[in-house]
Amino acid sequence: MLKNRDAAEFFRLADPGPVTILAAMRLQDIRELYEARPFRPFTIMADGRRVRVEHPEFIAFNPAARSVIVIEPNGSSHRIDIMLVTDLEERPNGAARRKRKR
Repeated sequence: MLKNRDAAEFFRLADPGPVTILAAMRLQDIRELYEARPFRPFTIMADGRRVRVEHPEFIAFNPAARSVIVIEPNGSSHRIDIMLVTDLEERPNGAARRKRKR
């Protein structure tokens, strides 16, 4: 049986497979949207859900880079596994346009 330190060393030395590289690419894509200036809201599609990130303060990255947590304005939260992300969608910044009254 491996001790914790031995297991950590084993996984650190293991060759990252395509799944690990794909997860890193998705995480990098999310980070690029998060770090964009000016920030533009975006939507993460994962596991059949559409989770909108309204502000950069509403998303947190897991240090292990396996998941992100998105907080909604109403206080509810979503934990999203990076491996389940299917698409990212940038949204226009600002409120929706209003129709003028004539």
